Amino acid sequence: MAWPSWMPSASRPSAFPDWSDIYRTVVPREWPARLFAVGSEAMSDLIAHGESFALARDLLQFVQSYIIPENDSTYAIFLDKWEEVFNVAPAATTGLRIDRLVAALRQRGTMTRALTRAIMCRAYSKTAPSSVTLVSPTAANVAATDTLGDETKIRGGTSMHIHYWDESIDPDLSLAWDLINQIKPAWEQWTVGKWQYGRYGSTADNTIRTRYQGGTYDTRP
Repeated sequence: MAWPSWMPSASRPSAFPDWSDIYRTVVPREWPARLFAVGSEAMSDLIAHGESFALARDLLQFVQSYIIPENDSTYAIFLDKWEEVFNVAPAATTGLRIDRLVAALRQRGTMTRALTRAIMCRAYSKTAPSSVTLVSPTAANVAATDTLGDETKIRGGTSMHIHYWDESIDPDLSLAWDLINQIKPAWEQWTVGKWQYGRYGSTADNTIRTRYQGGTYDTRP
């Protein structure tokens, strides 16, 4: 079967089932046996009918296989449609476009720390939410810092730092801030980076903590 130019790809993906062979066999079976002679014009018409079904099924196969952005890295067939729906500006590469769209899809739920991880892991080109650590000062941390003014204490209680869990990967900052601007409450202050430390300093142990104005960020699940 000739591959038509109006299909989404220049050639037929090798992973697709051979719908042409399937329908060329199945369609003639729907007619009574020996009604049409092998090689007759009528049989040729039935086979052509089967080829038409095969093309329609190939097109459906494209939709089933690539409609989800994360599965559309090879052909990028539907990414522009998703970007239009979510009002997301196209990024420089297909991988970044998919990261933005997957994050946008995940924002449909009520924002939680688990969902924030699931969204922000895309900024590190990861799919596992566990690759991201979220740290923020506890109420006790802020209250214990007597040297700070009330305004600073309030800001501290609405701050969060996002970093890669083992500090080995830098985020795509353009994507990271794009995601943060979409999910962060307007009154909170979030930071993002590779490292766990938001300020210069050190801790007495190796737990995941970040210095914060004389106190520490404590990791929360």
